[in-house]
Amino acid sequence: MSGKRYTAPSKRPIAQRKTTSTTTRRVQLVSFVVQLCLTAYGEYHDRRNVIKYTDVDYRVFSDAVRALWMPDAGRGNVARGWLVNVVGMDGRGLMMRGSPYTRATYRYTPLLAGLLSPVHVLPAPMGPIFGKLLFSFVSSFTIPNLLLRLAVVEGQPVTTTTTTTWLIHGIWTLNPIILNINTRGSSEALLVVLVLGALVAMREGRMRTCAVLWATSIHWKLYPVIYASSIVMVLHRMDGGVFWTRRKVEFGAWSVGTMVGLSGLCWAIWGRAFVEHAFLYHATRMDHRHNFSPFFYPIYLQMFHGSPPGSTWMASLQSAMDKVIRHPLASFLPQFSLAIGSGFVLPGTTASITFTWFIQTVVFVTFNKVCTSQYFIWYLFFLPIVIPQLEMTRTRAVTCLAVWIGSQALWLSIAYRLEFLAQSVFLPLWLASLVFLVANTWCIGVLLDSYKIRPRVKSE
Repeated sequence: MSGKRYTAPSKRPIAQRKTTSTTTRRVQLVSFVVQLCLTAYGEYHDRRNVIKYTDVDYRVFSDAVRALWMPDAGRGNVARGWLVNVVGMDGRGLMMRGSPYTRATYRYTPLLAGLLSPVHVLPAPMGPIFGKLLFSFVSSFTIPNLLLRLAVVEGQPVTTTTTTTWLIHGIWTLNPIILNINTRGSSEALLVVLVLGALVAMREGRMRTCAVLWATSIHWKLYPVIYASSIVMVLHRMDGGVFWTRRKVEFGAWSVGTMVGLSGLCWAIWGRAFVEHAFLYHATRMDHRHNFSPFFYPIYLQMFHGSPPGSTWMASLQSAMDKVIRHPLASFLPQFSLAIGSGFVLPGTTASITFTWFIQTVVFVTFNKVCTSQYFIWYLFFLPIVIPQLEMTRTRAVTCLAVWIGSQALWLSIAYRLEFLAQSVFLPLWLASLVFLVANTWCIGVLLDSYKIRPRVKSE
């Protein structure tokens, strides 16, 4: 194969590597212990309070696991794929014969429910909290280790005193927001491992591993498909601009084969329910619940108030505009055009693939028709690697951070009045969503303007 292979810098002195790993392990252990304490507190809190500490998604996961392992044909809780018919109408011979989609609002791959099977299999108290412990372990140990490896191949020497190491611990390992989200039962850490693992594999030149992990992340949650454009550009650069190469064909074969294999197996067992809930639902989702996206309010008005009364041309125009705004393409086209387009443009400006994926993800989240704080995790883990590549004055950095946090604080303050005080503040909340969109767009511009590609720093 033609083209230059991505390689990591030469190894650092043994004493330096030992000091780095020792410090990192201590920080990781502290992170995990804190999450154990938060998990224990969450169990205590949930038994004594109406407003729960545990996120509703975790209850959905737990119910889906039980549905998976406790089939009930009388209640319709059975897998309905063609493979079930092959082994017998009652599904005997399959270990997990129920359907996680029997649980309403379960919109994930069945693999997640399968991975969380100990929630049902293990006895209390370990079983019910297994998922939280898994998410906490992955977040405390696996993700920081991958970030440290990525920092090395990005040319940043990682020692106990480097900014990058402590950025990793501050932004991720010990970040209170991350600790809270994990212990409330969010599974986003598993997705981060897949995306980050694919990125590390690419930077280390292990393209087959990258293809498998990237395809698995798309199966897990669709949005990583946006990285396809930047991956194509990286492969094109690695192959010296040659259009068709063995490397490109192999990468395509491994990624498509993995995606088709995983999704095909799930479809064979769980049938149409898998396709509808894991894939189609996210493409056609109409969420009227208030979230950071400005799309929530037009959808809310159309769903609960219908078309305006009368038959005047103004009413007809408003009705037509409502239908356009509610259409999935209204948010899909600008969102994917910007996210995928940036993947074609940025690698051509010598931007690192890490920065490119970061910008693609921020754009995708910012312009998504549903945007919640949980989605910020999808790009926060890039920051420890991206920040050292930015040339920004302290004043501008503080201003950018203040604008990003301030726009969220404004939205949350109004959302609190709506959610907890039952005040009719839909219009002010929608205006705050517009402020949030403008603020995030401005921050993206600042990041693009401040990014400067740095030459690789060789090991001492």
